[in-house]
Amino acid sequence: MLCHLLRLAAMVVTVSLPLTAAPEVAAAAPATTIKAISAGSAHTCAVASNGTAWCWGSNDHGQLGDGTTLERHRPVQVTRTGGLYLTGIVAISAGANDTCALTAGGSAWCWGANDRGQLGDGSTVDRHAPVRVTRAAGVNLAGVTTISTAAWAGHTCSTTSGGAAWCWGSNGHGELGDGTVIDRHRAVHVTRAGGANLAGVTSISAGGIHS
Repeated sequence: MLCHLLRLAAMVVTVSLPLTAAPEVAAAAPATTIKAISAGSAHTCAVASNGTAWCWGSNDHGQLGDGTTLERHRPVQVTRTGGLYLTGIVAISAGANDTCALTAGGSAWCWGANDRGQLGDGSTVDRHAPVRVTRAAGVNLAGVTTISTAAWAGHTCSTTSGGAAWCWGSNGHGELGDGTVIDRHRAVHVTRAGGANLAGVTSISAGGIHS
């Protein structure tokens, strides 16, 4: 009888062990912090410490850059055409219905509303994913050091490493500084009286109908 009871106890222990085993612990996600943020008219965008860009809010013109026009109530990652994430971002500027960003390599990218050419890609077609800002003849604007998008109008300005200032988009009040009131769909040099390019510029800000 004693041997029989011992055999039963051993069976109970053997069966119960899996039920008390410690659960598997999931690996923690790498920590990411926000290093820049910009609020537009009805959307907000941020740059994470890993160089990615995230936006949320109104998206009727594709200003969140996620390839859709769906309003987002949580941040979504900005993606390029083809589903590739936009990376290497160091600065971002949210405008009225558009957004522009600057990469560590000095390139400028914009997305969203484009009715006045404010994305600088040579068109007036809204873009739901980032496109490169270009200058005359479709050459990519390079060496960009700062960028500013108007909060409620349709133009953007930037500076480049050589100290030049460039603007594009709406120009009904001469806000692009090129001596005209003609909208520009690509980046143009800001010029002084006489037509000489404005030089030695280190920062710039786009306002409502001025810069």
